[in-house]
Amino acid sequence: IRNQIFLLLIFRGEVITCCFLKQAGIHLIFPPGAVSESRILTVCQWNPRFRSPPLFENEAVVSDVIELSLDSPGDLHFDKTVTLVIPHCGSDLKGYEVVIKCFSSGDEWKDVETADWRTKNDIKEDYDLSGYAPDFSFPVAACKIAQCLTFAVVCRLKSHRHVVTSQESELVWPEFPLAKVTFPQNAVPQDESFEVTAQLQEVCQRPFRQKQILPGPILRITSSKVVDFLKPVAVQLPLSLSEPHRKDIDMSVARVRILLKESGSEKQEWIEITEKLETLPRFDGNVITFDVSHFSG
Repeated sequence: IRNQIFLLLIFRGEVITCCFLKQAGIHLIFPPGAVSESRILTVCQWNPRFRSPPLFENEAVVSDVIELSLDSPGDLHFDKTVTLVIPHCGSDLKGYEVVIKCFSSGDEWKDVETADWRTKNDIKEDYDLSGYAPDFSFPVAACKIAQCLTFAVVCRLKSHRHVVTSQESELVWPEFPLAKVTFPQNAVPQDESFEVTAQLQEVCQRPFRQKQILPGPILRITSSKVVDFLKPVAVQLPLSLSEPHRKDIDMSVARVRILLKESGSEKQEWIEITEKLETLPRFDGNVITFDVSHFSG
């Protein structure tokens, strides 16, 4: 009954060098010596209603939830790292990433260092496939595992972290070169430092077309503590992440509005803060620049 309600058994058999589970599309690649003796591996697929990673805003599970187990009670570790490859349907959009999460014994889902392979050319050399020439169902996410756990692939916005000190610095996005946050020298006291985490998200243009509004990207930025900057911090954003160089903007009638939504409250509405900024936003047709004096925690 348990298998019928919660789990689907998709494989049970002796550990071999290369294991392709056609029903789930996953690959398990065992290097020589990964297990000390012939052991029985069991692979199950969880019903995501009963076991799935907790999701934050703009996150989605994009694969099956897979559980691995060995026949030895209390010993779920391999003697060498094993390569696990899971097919997924995660987006390849700029600003997004896929990551494999594992369900640990402490009843917590944790990130695993993940490789996102879209084609055979993406396969990293540091992944020992032991001469295995797999026919992966791309796209796939790969990771190295040392023990049997439960795994799932999650697609989410990329997070960029940056440590702010009294020295001048820039928080940049390699995939979006027109976006940056500039912290001037002495924006914080000499003996102070803290970390900020930032995400950029494109906004769907379709609902705004009839209103003659072009919504820019959403900048989600939080800091490890609430800080009032001693000098203004400059934020530069392109009008569009997908089309950074727009040529259809009539600069004679363009009006820039900056909206804010406090973190930690999904129900809270966006409020306009354009007039509350120390200086008015600047817009050159492609990028918008404005200054802020603090970030929320």
